[in-house]
Amino acid sequence: MTARRALALLVAAACGSSASAPAPAPAAVSPPAALPAPAAVPAPAPTAAKKEGPPVSQLPICMSGTDLARLDGQRIVLVGTYRKRMVAKKKGQPATQFYGHVQIELTGKATDYDPSAPDGALAIVRIGPDKRPEDEIAKLADQPVAVEGRLVLHPPIAEPNVASATPGPTLFDIGAIMPR
Repeated sequence: MTARRALALLVAAACGSSASAPAPAPAAVSPPAALPAPAAVPAPAPTAAKKEGPPVSQLPICMSGTDLARLDGQRIVLVGTYRKRMVAKKKGQPATQFYGHVQIELTGKATDYDPSAPDGALAIVRIGPDKRPEDEIAKLADQPVAVEGRLVLHPPIAEPNVASATPGPTLFDIGAIMPR
């Protein structure tokens, strides 16, 4: 194989065109020693198969109830206190039941993003609709954390044909949960 043909195949491969039908070679080919050294063709940069979003350092940071409304629908870093989500057995009774769900407690009040929220209600964001791992809960309960995910202020009801309360702000597509 001549150096010219090798160069043509290299360029065709780098450009993504088919190398099976290269351009016809000129009638007179000078010897390989007379050709200038081929320029190095940089390899294309590898692309990720699935891009989650910008790196954590470039994501907006949400630390209070006032940040929630403007960040709705965006991928964010949520900063607050990791808490077990306790549930009351009956309405009007104290919350004493724990079913494996957690939430992040933010600074500020729920009325900062939801005017219909009861006065004095804490600004909280649920961490996904599913139960969290027991080891994660044991390690992070009542600790300050930073959680990466996609914020949805008014998520859809999981089962619309079943009577249930409208879910509050929820973080979906959970990424890293890091103690602070």
